[in-house]
Amino acid sequence: MTQKTIYDAAGMIVRVVVLTGDPVDDAIIENIPVGGGSVVGEYDSDVTYFVAGVATPRPTLVVDPEYEIDADGVDSVSFDVPDGTTVSVISLEERRRSTDGTTSCVTDIADADDLYVFRAKRRGDWELSVYPPAPYQYATVLVRAI
Repeated sequence: MTQKTIYDAAGMIVRVVVLTGDPVDDAIIENIPVGGGSVVGEYDSDVTYFVAGVATPRPTLVVDPEYEIDADGVDSVSFDVPDGTTVSVISLEERRRSTDGTTSCVTDIADADDLYVFRAKRRGDWELSVYPPAPYQYATVLVRAI
């Protein structure tokens, strides 16, 4: 049996399949998206995409995993993100207090100059889940507001 990684027209991995050796079954299992392709082997979609059929590391954002700011509504942390990036902000204190596992989440979209800025008016730890467009890797940032 052979493993194959299937990717779409943008080079993003959509699935990994195990082929049976039967040409009819394998054609159905493989089902390559229009403009996409396949390669033998298993690749991690979190860190790999394909450019002209070649496995390529997905680019990463240049952010530190942790920042510390004053909780005064003025001090801030900022970092460059590609156009179209979405950032979800969750209070870790609220997550810990939740009895049913749900928390409120504020979703921000980076402004036109591709700079994301975060400020806090209250103390606490804030988790920023940064979701840039493909092919960038997502990132998680912890901001401690003191």
